[in-house]
Amino acid sequence: MIIVVCDANILIDLLQVDLFKAFLELKWETYVPPGVVDEVQEDNSDQLIQAIRSGKIALPVFTPEDLFKIQEFKARYLPLSVEDCSCLFLVENRSAILLTGERKLKTIATASHGLKVHGVLWIFERLIERKIISPRKAHAKLIHLMTLNNRLPKPECERLLKRWKKSF
Repeated sequence: MIIVVCDANILIDLLQVDLFKAFLELKWETYVPPGVVDEVQEDNSDQLIQAIRSGKIALPVFTPEDLFKIQEFKARYLPLSVEDCSCLFLVENRSAILLTGERKLKTIATASHGLKVHGVLWIFERLIERKIISPRKAHAKLIHLMTLNNRLPKPECERLLKRWKKSF
């Protein structure tokens, strides 16, 4: 079973291009810290709440000791938000993969903690690999996402678009 912790930017990207429900079909053990849920304010963010209520996404409850550790991360890594630090804490404690597009969080997670980190493009590839969406649909959704999120790695996006286009 793949265990993942999602940062807000991943959830926002998936909701914006209407791939959140497809993401849930991956059936990963998915955790989203409470503060991260609060950051997601998309028109269709009720899908996230529904997924939490139905148990498809776990909303962890932090103990006082957990909160202390999260605050220690925050003190050590000033560029990160408390929400970022809660993701970092969960990834370490659950031996999970961190799903984020945030460069600072990714750098600290990999360089300082040796954690596995992937972004939304990796999710697109898993959705195709598992035949949840077609390369044609991924192509259209990524083009749309590129108009909404200018922080995506353009060369990687173009490489994927080119590869997927060959499939249809």
